[in-house]
Amino acid sequence: MAGRIVVMRESAWSGWTVRFGVRVDDKRVGKVRNGDSRHFEVEPGVHRVRVNQTGFASRTLVVSVTEGETVVLRSRVRFWANFLIGMAGALIGSNGVWLLLKGPTAATVILFAVGVAGIVVSIASKALISLRPDAALGYRP
Repeated sequence: MAGRIVVMRESAWSGWTVRFGVRVDDKRVGKVRNGDSRHFEVEPGVHRVRVNQTGFASRTLVVSVTEGETVVLRSRVRFWANFLIGMAGALIGSNGVWLLLKGPTAATVILFAVGVAGIVVSIASKALISLRPDAALGYRP
């Protein structure tokens, strides 16, 4: 008898038109829509689960599923991470224009570097999508 992993995607207006791709053990197993959930049958054992959207991905979550068990995971777009990346992008763009038109100054170079660093750190840390166990069910991976 198999176990089951349920991925629930919390409803959000950020990224609402794009489905999250779901990967279990590095295999694409399906997609989940905004505000929806999907069930995936798995063999009992330890599995690595991750969701992704438009080039961004959650951190990989390692879960243990026993025979007949259902593990529920919640996923969502992290609004503030997206907002900060958007602001950093605007900062980079505006400072890039200033660097071209006025010549580099210490202030514009520093602001430009801060904007670039913010985007790189956010993308590298995969902070745009979260994936976590459903605390209401008390599951701890």
